[in-house]
Amino acid sequence: MTALSTTFRLDRTLFAVLADWLAVGVAIALPWSTSATGILIVLWLLAVVPTLNRGALWRELATPAGGPPVVLWVLAVLGMLWAGVDVTWSHRFGGLEGYLRLLAIPLLLTQFRRSDNGPLVIYGFLASAGCLLVTSWAFDLIPSLQSRGNFRGVPVKDYIFQGDEFMVCGFALLGAAGESASRGQ
Repeated sequence: MTALSTTFRLDRTLFAVLADWLAVGVAIALPWSTSATGILIVLWLLAVVPTLNRGALWRELATPAGGPPVVLWVLAVLGMLWAGVDVTWSHRFGGLEGYLRLLAIPLLLTQFRRSDNGPLVIYGFLASAGCLLVTSWAFDLIPSLQSRGNFRGVPVKDYIFQGDEFMVCGFALLGAAGESASRGQ
């Protein structure tokens, strides 16, 4: 084995661990900051791309969880190209912005099929959203904490986004409770 292949294997392992922890960081930052989440997603992409196995990614795209997000993105691109002549290209590409997130799904699925750190992402998101819930209650009970023009009890972002995060956590915890109950725990 050459020194170059040993170094690449070590770097690939290091990048895989780094990508796992950056995914946890994204989950923790998601309830709090759009900017930090965006920065962490870019860093995650830079760390995960060198670790991807092309065959594993293609297998993931063939699954019911990995294929449809890419198909929806392709349909969005076709819709963008089909837009009328009175729509500028900047508006067309702006319409694709929400669909770009879908392309992360197959990458995440590929990453966490080979890693045991997937639950850490979920635990990180639940803990972060729980801290946001406590902070939200504090802002509601002590209105003098509210320094910006947000709604009462909404420390960051807006009440729709915050409510959606709490709903996602509720469904995740409901699923975990159902799974535990089916195992007799």
